[in-house]
Amino acid sequence: MFQKHWWPIAACAVVLAAPAGPGAGPAAAQFAVARPADATVIDRATLERDLADNSIELIDIREPDEFAAGHIAGARNMPMSRLDPRTLAQPSDKPIVLVCRSGRRTARMLAAAQAAGATNINHYGGGMLDWQAAGKPVVKGP
Repeated sequence: MFQKHWWPIAACAVVLAAPAGPGAGPAAAQFAVARPADATVIDRATLERDLADNSIELIDIREPDEFAAGHIAGARNMPMSRLDPRTLAQPSDKPIVLVCRSGRRTARMLAAAQAAGATNINHYGGGMLDWQAAGKPVVKGP
C-alpha cells in the first residue's frame, strides 16, 4: 500500500526542500508569488514613522465601502478589484505601501506588482485589523 501512494510524500519533500533566494529554481519562483520577500513587509511602527515623515504613498486596496468605513489618514483608495498591478510598477517619487484589512490581499497584490516589475513597493502586514487593534485613529468616509 505504501509503495502505491509514495508520490504525494515525495512531492511534499521536494517542495519543502526547494532552495530559496535568487536563482533558486522554479519551485522557489512559484512560492514567491504566494509569499513576498520579508523585506517588503513593514510593521506598524515603521508605517507610523513613514506616515509622520510623509515619506511614503499609502494605498488602501480594499473596496470603497470598506475604505469608507474606516481608513488610515492620508491613504488613497485603489480597490484591488480594479487595480492593475502594472500601475504599481510605474516609477514613483515615494515608496508605495499597500494596506488592506488583514494583509492577505496586499501580499497578493505586492507579489503581482513585483512580478510586473515594481521595486519600490511594500505592504503593511497587519492591515487595518492590526492598526485598529492598537487603537490607532481611522478616518471615516471617502
